[in-house]
Amino acid sequence: MLGRLLKYEIKSTARIYLPLYLLLFLMAVINKVFISINSGSIDSGSFGIPIAISMTAYVTIVAAIIVITLVMTIQRFYKNLLQDEGYLMFTLPVSVDANILSKLLAAVLWNIASLVISFFSVLVLALDRDAMTAIVEGWREIQAFLATQNAMVYGILFQSILLLLLSLAVGILNLYVAMAIGQLLTKHRVAGALGAFFLIGLAEQIIATVFINTAANSGWFDFFEAMQPVELTHWVLIALNIGLVVLGAIYYFATKYILKNKLNLE
Repeated sequence: MLGRLLKYEIKSTARIYLPLYLLLFLMAVINKVFISINSGSIDSGSFGIPIAISMTAYVTIVAAIIVITLVMTIQRFYKNLLQDEGYLMFTLPVSVDANILSKLLAAVLWNIASLVISFFSVLVLALDRDAMTAIVEGWREIQAFLATQNAMVYGILFQSILLLLLSLAVGILNLYVAMAIGQLLTKHRVAGALGAFFLIGLAEQIIATVFINTAANSGWFDFFEAMQPVELTHWVLIALNIGLVVLGAIYYFATKYILKNKLNLE
């Protein structure tokens, strides 16, 4: 059932994201054409105004994608599960886990897609013969470097990618649990969710500060002093990923408990 919910979620949100992505690439190509014509024109200022207008439109679309991605991440969870649509979603023969995970996985997918599409649109703008040569040479140097490294370097690359993915997922779960807490209030739910979000962030900072100070005073960090930089990076990434998994699990199960036992759709 999770697969069906995820498919429905992606299909519903694709109608918003895909036109934006297409428009972004279109504006990137238009800007590239204007820049190329302007650079090869005798009168280099003849395309100044069109370039300024098209570049402004491009930057506006990038900003819109960033904002809409965040808004959709929040709206799809809040509107579908915590407002009137929640009556339908929670009367279906679907588990709370499936409802949460379908929203989470779709949100992670679109956040990554927005980042990748924005990055490639910048490449379209910047790409020329010299840039292409530099990219090819840089890729060859990276391949040559990796060929001489041991398994720990590959482990660092994997842990770094995992860290980014976990950070994104935990950030989204942080929003979910804040909204779940906010809906416990009869009135001013949005304000309650915002308050919960900031209080959760404050609690994270306090716990992290206490943990670091305790570890430093207890000599726990002495374990890392004799390590080489590569080995140290490897273990630090492992520790960060474990911390994110624990934090994400807390957010996830707190959200699940509230939706299962304390849901208030009135």
